Amino acid sequence: MKDRLPTLDSAGNLNQNEMQEYRELFDFADTNHDGNLDFTKVKNMLRRINDTSDDKGVDEWIQKNDFNKDKKVTWDEMQKELKTVAKTPKMKALYQKLKTPLAHIPTAAELYEYKELFDFADDNHDGKLNFHKIQKMLQTFGEKVNETEVANWVGDSDSNKD
Repeated sequence: MKDRLPTLDSAGNLNQNEMQEYRELFDFADTNHDGNLDFTKVKNMLRRINDTSDDKGVDEWIQKNDFNKDKKVTWDEMQKELKTVAKTPKMKALYQKLKTPLAHIPTAAELYEYKELFDFADDNHDGKLNFHKIQKMLQTFGEKVNETEVANWVGDSDSNKD
């Protein structure tokens, strides 16, 4: 996916291999697996890949692709966007800017490993990680703990600030 943008086959359909990759991207952003992307999910996904898109750009993308006007983009709506991108050189140029940060979307195996690490660090099984839990996990693995880095990571990762 890193070097490709959506393309159409001779019948005008989107390439199925590429569509699978874009579906994985959609699923990566759809963190609660309810089948849609809202402002928060898109913004969080962009933050996770270190994209600095502003709120206005995210709002505009959702408005443009939210055909039923429920303030969410479904997979079906996203496919329409991808087909537009495949047909329009200007849109391809815009998506070109996104391709590099999206080069590494975690695989299912990597996500499983992340979940196991999370569960290991979540020693009281409350479904939350904090500074002390992460610090303890890193020390358990023999890592030198830089308290400032851990505090910054927790602050950056805590999207609901609880």
